[in-house]
Amino acid sequence: MMTQLNNKYLLDDDYYKKVFNKFPEAVIILDKEKIIECNNLSLNLFEYSNKGDLVGKNFYDLLYYDEKIDESTAKDFKKIIKDKKSFRWLLKKANGNSFLAEVSFVKESGNFLNVFVRDVSKESEMFDLLTQKEEEYTNFFRHNNAIMLLVDPRNNKIVDANKSACEYYGYSKKELLKLKTDDINVLSKENLNKEIKKVKSGEKRAYGLKNKLSNGEIRDVKAFIEPIKINEKVLLHTIVYDVTEELDIKRKYKFLTDNDSLTKLYNKDFFINELDKRIKKNEKVSILLIDIDGFSKINDNLGHIVGDLILKEISIRLKKYKDVFDVISRFGGDEFILLYESVNIREIFEISKRILDLFNKPFIIDKHRIYLSASIGLSLYPYHGLNSSFLIKNAETAMYKAKDCKEDKIILYDKNFNSELWEQFTIENKLRNSIEKDELYIKYQPVVSTKTGKVIGAEALLRWESEEMGFIPPDKFIPIAESSGMIYKIGNWVLKNACIQNRKWIDQGFNPIFMAVNISSKQLEQLDFPDIVINILKETKLSSKFLELEITESVCAKNFDRIIKNLNKLKKLGIKISMDDFGTGYSSLNKLKELNINKLKIDKSFLMDIKKIENTKIITAIISMAKSLGVDIVAEGVETNEHLHFLKGKMCDMLQGYFFSKPVSDTTFEKLLSKKYI
Repeated sequence: MMTQLNNKYLLDDDYYKKVFNKFPEAVIILDKEKIIECNNLSLNLFEYSNKGDLVGKNFYDLLYYDEKIDESTAKDFKKIIKDKKSFRWLLKKANGNSFLAEVSFVKESGNFLNVFVRDVSKESEMFDLLTQKEEEYTNFFRHNNAIMLLVDPRNNKIVDANKSACEYYGYSKKELLKLKTDDINVLSKENLNKEIKKVKSGEKRAYGLKNKLSNGEIRDVKAFIEPIKINEKVLLHTIVYDVTEELDIKRKYKFLTDNDSLTKLYNKDFFINELDKRIKKNEKVSILLIDIDGFSKINDNLGHIVGDLILKEISIRLKKYKDVFDVISRFGGDEFILLYESVNIREIFEISKRILDLFNKPFIIDKHRIYLSASIGLSLYPYHGLNSSFLIKNAETAMYKAKDCKEDKIILYDKNFNSELWEQFTIENKLRNSIEKDELYIKYQPVVSTKTGKVIGAEALLRWESEEMGFIPPDKFIPIAESSGMIYKIGNWVLKNACIQNRKWIDQGFNPIFMAVNISSKQLEQLDFPDIVINILKETKLSSKFLELEITESVCAKNFDRIIKNLNKLKKLGIKISMDDFGTGYSSLNKLKELNINKLKIDKSFLMDIKKIENTKIITAIISMAKSLGVDIVAEGVETNEHLHFLKGKMCDMLQGYFFSKPVSDTTFEKLLSKKYI
């Protein structure tokens, strides 16, 4: 199995492996200085029989040393790597022999380097001949298979060309000698003259350009040039190599390393490299991290093929803004990250809104009409971090904050987010041991009959008193329990202990009441949830008719079919189902019918400001609807005589709130059970 580079380049990917092994040059991949991968041409070039003999070596072990070269060469070599992308150096084969090589470096993210090595010993030998007799040189020039030209640097005129040059350019020798290098080079005359000046000064011996053949075809070439004296005249001896295919493969190779294979957008590592460049130059930039809301449901319900097609379509839509953003990248999964060269808040929010607008139009995939939304987190350099790691982390924090919002789907990072995250992290850690440390307990709030004033039920309400953090409100720790998966263990603990307590009151001779226990949608989604409830009832010896499970409207949002099946199984056992906080969530009349619930609980928010005509109308409508469906109705949040009289007048069946009692301990609740009415 080949090596994975920085979690992004899987060399055992068929296409990547094919390009890697067909590369026309020796390629060695380094992690820092260590060789971690090489292609077959590398083995041939360095004359190693097995890949294992080369992989694992320090690259500097391949440098050639003799009595004239000491260990300071390695230091010089390291300096050259920093200063130049391509240079010539003596390297060492497996047998210890040296050869002159042209070495090119392409830096990847982190510590990774791609090293391209080409043996240029023959070229060096050719140039050595230039110092010998003209007669020998002429013979060498005429009959060499390499493409060779002689150029007069005063006017760029081609004064001689060998047979290989004529065949390559598609001209007869007579035609070719009428041309100047300007005629065959696509490079501008000004730039060409600059390059030739470098050659004449000895600064440069090789450069890449584009040559035009007689048929108009443009080819990539590499020209090696050396000044030579012939008949007391200085001419430029030029050896030309066609590198078109080589560069094409290099471009493909670079595309593979820089781009995401699915969407063809830039990938995560390319983005980080570009961001690091901006930071190094101290340029002020913004990061937009985009996450598709609820994308996992697409994969779960329609399959990953449809999910991939949607990601491709999202990429196409994002590319409409390629001229606006410096980099548009797929960050991984259903996340995209964009680099914007401005920290103007107004500009950033405006462009972010335009990005969100891309999701207004439905995605039509295989006859599926899919509506999506997205959340965007923003961070700015240098205000929200001084390196790419912190900037991306903070953009991610802001993005998750945006996902929690119903309306503001674009959030700019705020340093206070970190303190919130730390608090959530601490709560999650402490909550894991809360049952074992006996920190969880249950309080009970009575449910009262509107007609009799008697206590006919109790709602079990979970509380947590942390030894280290003190009292933690339920609205802080319960969402964390759900997101971390601890809700299963904690939920079962609450259900079991509430049933034990109700059985205890019955055994003490109190009139039997129902015990209402809140159940998370995550618990309801479990295939074996009905079995869990049955086992708890058996263990606690509580009759199913004295248990009521409270669900919220969130159960209508996902895995609805599975939840319906579980609820139907529970109802067949005689367990009552009530819907808590009704009127604030996702449910519709159709879904209410499918849920086949026994009871609706009006959310207390409607009673908070009962003087508002809108609230009284909503409460009246809910009670009327419940009556028409044959469902009992409970009003939560009853706190005043005004609330009581209003609800009695509307024929509400049951009442619950501080007017009767706050949530209390089991012993205090027993006193309420002893009363004829409260």
